[in-house]
Amino acid sequence: MPPRARDKKKPKPVPRPLAQALRPKHLIVDGYNLIHSRPELKKGLQGFGTDFARAELIKAIAVLHDFDGWRITVVWDGRGEAMSVEHPFKAESFGCVFSPGGISADEVIQGLAQNCAARDDLVVATADSGIRVFIQAQGARWLSTGELWRWVDEANASVRRAIAKPR
Repeated sequence: MPPRARDKKKPKPVPRPLAQALRPKHLIVDGYNLIHSRPELKKGLQGFGTDFARAELIKAIAVLHDFDGWRITVVWDGRGEAMSVEHPFKAESFGCVFSPGGISADEVIQGLAQNCAARDDLVVATADSGIRVFIQAQGARWLSTGELWRWVDEANASVRRAIAKPR
């Protein structure tokens, strides 16, 4: 580095409303798509029905919310005339959205991706190639079902290590 360059003060970074590392990341999950990608959930769906399979998926991905601090929205296909939102763990940062009859979960996911203010913090997990192309065009990140399940497995392993760690 030339001597004069060392003497110059570095410009202060422009303050941002909230540092990117501190902003909550948002994961949108294509619910039934994820159920069909995991053999044990698919068997649960066939053997015990949709409520069982939905509950098992929610329990499985909760580690990403609870341990990794992600905001999670699971989107499900049609239930009733109006869109509805449930919070299975009573936390506003973990929601299940049910599309209204006549509107698919895919359309809801696309609308959420389009309206999300911080698209660089948005990840959508689905195997649907149409959604993948759309959300990537919106500046969001796509995650395959296999990548999501690897992430869940890694987060669970991290929890087990944290619990086993001597104090």
